[in-house]
Amino acid sequence: MKRSHQYARSTRVCLALSAWITLLAISPASAADYYWDADGATPGFGDADSTTWDATGTGNLWSTDATGSSATAAIQTTTADDLFFGTAATSISGDITIAGPVNANSVFNAGGNPAGTTPTINFSATGSYERANNNGNFPAGTTFTGNAISFT
Repeated sequence: MKRSHQYARSTRVCLALSAWITLLAISPASAADYYWDADGATPGFGDADSTTWDATGTGNLWSTDATGSSATAAIQTTTADDLFFGTAATSISGDITIAGPVNANSVFNAGGNPAGTTPTINFSATGSYERANNNGNFPAGTTFTGNAISFT
């Protein structure tokens, strides 16, 4: 009798642990604020000419530093991320090529000019795109996906 009780208990523990591991594996990525920074750790965001935002994250110039003073990394953005091309205080210049479908929760553009041949941006269901000082028009043919995208 004791042995079957121990077996049942260890089975419950294993099932609980397995369920916890499964939940961790399928949890969505954490949301982050990323800033496009064409000049790396130099303060500011630099000139974005000849830079590319792509779906795989290779060649991307994202940083979590709102001042543009930290090193950048190749980040594969998700529909949980808020993305900034400059800030209200510090703009970015140049053309940023969008290659392939890319993802964002929201995009704030303070000066960069998105370019590309009919790029697609997949927003979250409540995504938004904001242009500061009327900068950053997307090229003709850009596709935006998401349920309730707001543009300002």
